[in-house]
Amino acid sequence: MSGICAGMVGTFISHPLDTVKVRIQLSKVGSRLTVRQCLKDIYRVEGATGFFKGVWSPIVARTPISACLFVS
Repeated sequence: MSGICAGMVGTFISHPLDTVKVRIQLSKVGSRLTVRQCLKDIYRVEGATGFFKGVWSPIVARTPISACLFVS
């Protein structure tokens, strides 16, 4: 159970940073999007929930992996 909880919490906490990373990677080549600009844009357009879009898929995928790692 501790592995399951750790996997869920870890994924939930790290997901906003992953969202920002992916959006910067997908920005246009010449746009020079900074982390600060990306954070502002996500919050302004989508609100705080924009940082957690699509969080359930990684939680479902990574939770069993974390549980197995804790057991082993």
